[in-house]
Amino acid sequence: FAEQPSIETRAAKVGVTSAHLNTLCRRLAGRSALQLLHERLLLEAKRQLTYTNLTISQISDGLNFSEPAYFTRFFKRWTGLPPKAFRQRQAGEA
Repeated sequence: FAEQPSIETRAAKVGVTSAHLNTLCRRLAGRSALQLLHERLLLEAKRQLTYTNLTISQISDGLNFSEPAYFTRFFKRWTGLPPKAFRQRQAGEA
C-alpha cells in the first residue's frame, strides 16, 4: 500500500484486468479498488500520526507521497482535518 501502486499494476499482479478488479471490489467491499487502496493508505497515515513522533514530512515520505503538501491534501480530503490537527486531536483524547 505504501508504494501506492496503480490499479492496473495491482490487477496485473493477480492476473485480471483493472475493470474486473474494480467490479470484484465493488461487489465484495462496496467500494472501488482505488477507494480501498486510499482507505488502507489513510489507515496507515492515521496510525503513524497517532502512535509515532515522526514529522508529517517523514510520514509523507514513508508513504511515498511526492511532497508533504500532496499528503496533506489527501489526508484532509478523506478526514476533513489536516494531519497536524488530526494529531493534536488524537493527543487531546489520549
